[in-house]
Amino acid sequence: MADSFLELMQDMVLNNKRPVRVLAENCRRPYKTMMRELNPYDEGAKLGADMVLPLMEQCGDVSPLRYLAVRMNYRLTPMDGVSPDKPTLAEELNDDIQAVARCQRVLLDVGNTTLERAEEVTALAIQELEENLVAFRRLKIMKKAG
Repeated sequence: MADSFLELMQDMVLNNKRPVRVLAENCRRPYKTMMRELNPYDEGAKLGADMVLPLMEQCGDVSPLRYLAVRMNYRLTPMDGVSPDKPTLAEELNDDIQAVARCQRVLLDVGNTTLERAEEVTALAIQELEENLVAFRRLKIMKKAG
């Protein structure tokens, strides 16, 4: 896990599915310039704030945003709608049991768990619980209609 925001950005760029050269080209940056800007040990060039969003979008990764949110004591919540990912409420409930248990295991491992990981597993457990509520609402609506 990265120790700093810039290290996190560097990890995101270097470990995503797209080649760094493609990312640099899409950001209208020379490859060497981007690599210098992402290097936490290069004092001569630093990544500008205006590059964070385009890189997150290209990499499909919100971990830098989560990093900032955690440090400011906020929770990152996506704006798109919640939709159950299982066909039945029973299957959704089973997902919850697993997600909450995973969250509890991670949170109990205080010595080895980063704030980012704790935030991530908690957000996933919350998402599973929200999917339950949507599935439950759909069932209630169907029963009222039928």
